Amino acid sequence: PFSQFQSNADTWLKNSILPYYPAAKITYITVGAEVTEAPNNVSALVVPAMQNVFTALRKAGLHRKIKVSSTHSLGVLSRSFPPSAGAFNSSHAFFLKPLLEFLAENQSPFMVDLYPYYAYRDSSNKVSLDYALFELSSEVIDPNTGL
Repeated sequence: PFSQFQSNADTWLKNSILPYYPAAKITYITVGAEVTEAPNNVSALVVPAMQNVFTALRKAGLHRKIKVSSTHSLGVLSRSFPPSAGAFNSSHAFFLKPLLEFLAENQSPFMVDLYPYYAYRDSSNKVSLDYALFELSSEVIDPNTGL
């Protein structure tokens, strides 16, 4: 696994990314997907794996061109609506703190898999179907910020 051995990340980059770059426009590599939702919580392995992928990119001189991140479910948030009231779920703090530090250090984005349908399903009195379907005619104003 990438989290244990730098050589695995180096080999993966050499075989899976470098043959296609820069012909393929690769700007992000995500490590893990919604790991806090996995049956066997592997979240503790994500940041070490991200660090090894970043190191492999640095060795190849690509760490400023390709950013390393990880995608997360909305379960990492205890609140998500309205956006100004968003807050991280404290039960994931052991994982999120080092992850956010890594992302900040390397100017990488925090990525969340959004499923606006669930916001509609759970709060149809506050979230319109047009909003959940990304219709141009939809508009939601955050009551706390007016934005």
